[in-house]
Amino acid sequence: MNILLWINKSRCDIRGEASIMLRVTHNGKRTNVTTGLKVAPKQWDSSRQKIKGNTDIAVKTNSLLQTQKAQCLDAINLLLAEGKPFSSQDILEAIQGGSKKEIGFLELFDLHIKQLEARIGVDYAKATVVKYRSSRKNLVLFLKQKLKVKDIEVSKVDRKTVAQLDQFLRGELKFSNNYVNKVMEQIRKAYKLGIVYEYVQHNPFDMITFKKTETAKEFLSKDELNRLLSFNSDSKRMNETRDVFLFLCFTGLSHADARKASIHDLKIGSDNNTWLELRRTKTNNLIQVPVLPFVKELITKYTSHPKCVKHNKLMPVPCNQVLNRAIKLLMKEVGIEKHISSHSGRYTFASTVLLSNGIRVEVAQRLLAHNSIRSTMIYSKLSDAVIADEIKLLNQKYA
Repeated sequence: MNILLWINKSRCDIRGEASIMLRVTHNGKRTNVTTGLKVAPKQWDSSRQKIKGNTDIAVKTNSLLQTQKAQCLDAINLLLAEGKPFSSQDILEAIQGGSKKEIGFLELFDLHIKQLEARIGVDYAKATVVKYRSSRKNLVLFLKQKLKVKDIEVSKVDRKTVAQLDQFLRGELKFSNNYVNKVMEQIRKAYKLGIVYEYVQHNPFDMITFKKTETAKEFLSKDELNRLLSFNSDSKRMNETRDVFLFLCFTGLSHADARKASIHDLKIGSDNNTWLELRRTKTNNLIQVPVLPFVKELITKYTSHPKCVKHNKLMPVPCNQVLNRAIKLLMKEVGIEKHISSHSGRYTFASTVLLSNGIRVEVAQRLLAHNSIRSTMIYSKLSDAVIADEIKLLNQKYA
């Protein structure tokens, strides 16, 4: 059993003062709680666990701290008298007289989601919040099926709980590594909110490292892109799907950005050519991509399309679910046996349209509106056919 007064130097307020904490260690487990008092780090005597000096404020604060330590000892004596096993958390609850209401883990996650909802359109997209709600469902299942509770006090979430959650997602729900990493990351962010609001002082997620599994990114090769360019169907809807997907392939826009792109986003650049400029839905980064001649033809083709006219849009882009179903049918019709989705258009733009045509990766980064060149490198995986073409040129050069 150990009782310690310490200061949290890592979280000073705007005046440079740190919270004075009370730590109770029992059976190897630590529990921290704020005393509600603060001090400048240079004024704290860590060896004597008190504020330095004999000023009135120092004397009064030290007296209050000793009172809290005494209350802690009294609580320990009461728990010992009951003769029941107890934890350091029970000691702190006894000190507080049970008056402090604990917040639940699920309750904290709901608070985090509520905050994200308020920021939709500012620095979060609606789709991101939807993903957090999906993670919430997984947390509910874990609490119900594994822990047999509706919720658990956030202060009782320890490393064992985190390890059980990780195993539950992988072993019982059979989720892939990358999806588990995403869920755990979202839950960890919610837990950090509990630290900020001082519901808890520790972080049981600090042992978790998220290592992403490299997955194959499907995109169209030069040959496949040319086949799609020359494809023409008797179905108006099929041709419309082809044009929308080709628009993605030659602009690198995501589905969400292509759907919102309007005639007002067309600008004349310093080179006197037409450029497409808009903010990314996902990151709010500025997209600046040249409108290639083929793209200009597509935009002109759909100028009078009812959907484009009504909403001033460049292309009649349907919702992602509808578009992906249509693209699947289109690929089957063209004879391309790949798992192609709307996002494959962005990969095709990066790998086939830009990088395989000699565009430097730094330029591709700007055109794709990535914060980091590492993100661009993910898109830059070249197909076997592209590598074969490069090796062919190399063989001819040194023949």
